[in-house]
Formats: sequence, structure tokens, C-alpha cells
Amino acid sequence: MKKIAFLLNDKNIYSAGIKPFVDIGHGLYKLGVNPYFYALGIDNETFNNLNRIFSYLNIIKVNNINEIVKSIKANNIELMISDDFLPRLKFLYKIKKETKRKTSSFIQLFYGTNTINNINKKSFKFWIGSFVPWKHLTYEYRTLLNLTDYVIGVSYSTSYVLNIFYSIYTNGNVYSPVGVNFEKFERPTINKKE
Repeated sequence: MKKIAFLLNDKNIYSAGIKPFVDIGHGLYKLGVNPYFYALGIDNETFNNLNRIFSYLNIIKVNNINEIVKSIKANNIELMISDDFLPRLKFLYKIKKETKRKTSSFIQLFYGTNTINNINKKSFKFWIGSFVPWKHLTYEYRTLLNLTDYVIGVSYSTSYVLNIFYSIYTNGNVYSPVGVNFEKFERPTINKKE
């Protein structure tokens, strides 16, 4: 099995940049895989909560991309995964360039759709945005997604929307475990086959 790592980067443990990946990591751990998690720019309280709840996972706090690159090379990580939030896609691309490792984006946010949602609202910014062609508005997002090795949808609907709006096909869908309650969490046990 490949050694994989996730980029965690958000404000709290329930946010889109953390919870789905920790849920998937928990599921992988139950299958006998122990992924790495690089917590970039996460405050100490969130990091401590993650380590308290998921003490059996490899969660490493890093301050910059260089620390991630060094750790990826030292731990021989083969696949780095992040979500499709534009700043994290940029981090992922930098990591790919520096490490020459495969990368994957977990699609859950859809850059640019807030412009569509807000066109009818009385916001000058979104009114002006409604005149920008969609291909120009989403160029950087589409380019960065196309530079990843794998694009994973969070559902079939997500993959369909990604294809219709951005002309990008996914490599498959991964449904993250639902209902992992961080407050009532128990350490899983692994039955090792002998």
C-alpha cells in the first residue's frame, strides 16, 4: 500500500479542510493503513484537540511548505492529498514541484460558484463578476486541478458538476465516513491477521 499524506489547513476540526481527511484517515487506520497528516497553519488549540482525539494518527504540525517537503522526503510519502480550496491547491502544486511525488485533490468546494450564487444579490463585486466569462473566472482553479495526478469527487453529484462546469473528469469518488463524532470518540482496535 502506498504511503499517503493529507494536508490539513483550516480554522477548526469540523471545517472542510480538516474533518473529511481525518474521517478518511480514521477509516484507513481501521484497515491497517496509517496515513500522515501535515497540519499547516493550524492554531495550537485545534492541533492539540486533533492529537488528543486522534493520538494514534501521525499528525505533524508544520509552519511552512519547506517543512512538509522535508518530511515527505524523509517519510517516503508517495501520494499527497488536499481538497480543492484554491490556496490549498496552490500549496499542493508547490509540494508536487518540490518533491516530484503524486498529488490528488479531493473535490468538495467548487471555486467560483459563489459568484453564481450571489449574482442576484445587491453586491457590486458579484454584479461585476457576473460579466466575467466563466473560463476566465475559473482558469487558475481548473489549471491547478489539471496539474494534480488524481481528482477525487466527494460524490457522484460532485463529479458530475465538476465535469459540467469545469470540464474536468474525476478518477473516482470517495465517500468519507459520516458521523464520526469527535467528542465521543474511542480509539479503534485493529485485528491483525497472523
